[in-house]
Amino acid sequence: MSVPSFRDYLYPPDHPRVAQIRGLDARGYAEAAKTDPFAGPMIQGWAAQYPEPFTGVTSDGVRRDGLYPLEPAPAGEEAPAAAMTAAARDLLARLTPAQAEQLRYGVDAHEWQSWANPEFLQHDTGLRLDELDPDVREQILAVLAASLSPAGYGLVRNLMRINGFLGDLVELPELMNEFSYNFALYGDPSETSPWGWQLFGHHVALNVLVAGTQLVVSPVFLGAEPDVIDAGPHQGVAVFKERIALARRLMQALPGPLRDEATLFEDMQDPAMPEGRLHPGDERHLAGCFQDNRVIPYEGIPVSAMPAAARAILDQLVADFIAFLPDGPRTVRLREIAAHWDETWFCWIGGWEAQDAFYFRLQSPVLVMELDHHTGVFLSNDTPAPFHMHTVLRTPNGNDYGRELVRQALHGHAS
Repeated sequence: MSVPSFRDYLYPPDHPRVAQIRGLDARGYAEAAKTDPFAGPMIQGWAAQYPEPFTGVTSDGVRRDGLYPLEPAPAGEEAPAAAMTAAARDLLARLTPAQAEQLRYGVDAHEWQSWANPEFLQHDTGLRLDELDPDVREQILAVLAASLSPAGYGLVRNLMRINGFLGDLVELPELMNEFSYNFALYGDPSETSPWGWQLFGHHVALNVLVAGTQLVVSPVFLGAEPDVIDAGPHQGVAVFKERIALARRLMQALPGPLRDEATLFEDMQDPAMPEGRLHPGDERHLAGCFQDNRVIPYEGIPVSAMPAAARAILDQLVADFIAFLPDGPRTVRLREIAAHWDETWFCWIGGWEAQDAFYFRLQSPVLVMELDHHTGVFLSNDTPAPFHMHTVLRTPNGNDYGRELVRQALHGHAS
């Protein structure tokens, strides 16, 4: 089977899909999108969900408490709080008073929940990188670099570059460029008290909370359309290749009956799907933006039923998903996930061979991990393709945005 190329699905420059919004930036397109037959209903649905007070994703509507104690990380596994704090203070020192006021929110502010992954602005939270002086923008990137692993920072920057590449391809650089992202700061940068930051825009959303020696990076949304840069100064960039290969290998390692049991639907746009299972923007994934309180039942097969070879591949897949964490916090998170293997479920939609598009979800009391191949938004493919994907990570039962750690820090005692 030949590998499909995203270039086979480029719209002509005069096609209404791109021609009608040419010249609009994210704010302009946000207004235009409200009356768009595709984006309008999606925006209305998200707008209705945003005012909800935060409780957290659950599997059954009942939040499970006691999962996230606010306690010191083991020696050698601490968050990089000092480097993060220094970078954030350097950033604040470069801002005008008006910029600083626009950037900053309380550590438990509702605005944490305002992030979104489309190219238009649902909420204009914080400062926008493409509107800032280069030195301020570089200092924001320094905050990212201080908070993430080198591999994680590299992936985020490559996804931002792919966004700029797509904007150039479809001649919409005002709407989609390397820096068309919002950045906000929550709380006061400190090596001991909780604070954090948020970056969001097209195909990149990171919510990062540090509480002394603990680090929470959740929710995380990382995606790409297309998944490679094949021309220009960043030619050769490719993303998520290993992740997708591991997922295919995991399905291959399952015995046939177990694979069949894990597969909820054989087709990515299966007529057997119940009404509402396909979302116009999220398609099959369930834990994206404005889904902070979603009830996501366990589906598929228990991880405990997987043979050892499949479990070994699953370990690699999880490690790839959380590779953005610095070494110490990544070790802590892997241990937290492993502690709940007996309560972890895996499910799949679509094919798993060659160039098949697919969706999967790994879910436990402390993890929602999804990958979903999508139809085109700025490319014309009307069926899911391997060159457009969304990946999502959540920390269910109350610790997205580090909310449970913040609650304990502000009010004491674990729930």
